[in-house]
Amino acid sequence: MNLEDHVTSFESSKRLKKLGVKQESIFYWEEKHDLTARIVFCAQIDEYDKCRWKNILFSAFISSELGFLIKECREKHFEQTRINQITDKECNERASFLISVIGKKTSDAQK
Repeated sequence: MNLEDHVTSFESSKRLKKLGVKQESIFYWEEKHDLTARIVFCAQIDEYDKCRWKNILFSAFISSELGFLIKECREKHFEQTRINQITDKECNERASFLISVIGKKTSDAQK
């Protein structure tokens, strides 16, 4: 199996970051100058690089990390929410749930 099968997609990772999800993960997507992306292990990135590269690094969450985020999200934004989009990867289902709940709260707050 590829590592990409165990982490949130690049697009989901970017969306979660845009919604304000804390960027702490064991893996990160690095957006390259040619707009492609690669996964890097957090041990390959020191704190200086995380600050310097914050605009091109996106947490590539694994399922267990999303589980903790979902628990925090439920505690903050508890409501009956259903995932409308079924994906083939559990981590993207979890990412979709977070995007749905946080995105709804963000849009409600802007009204």
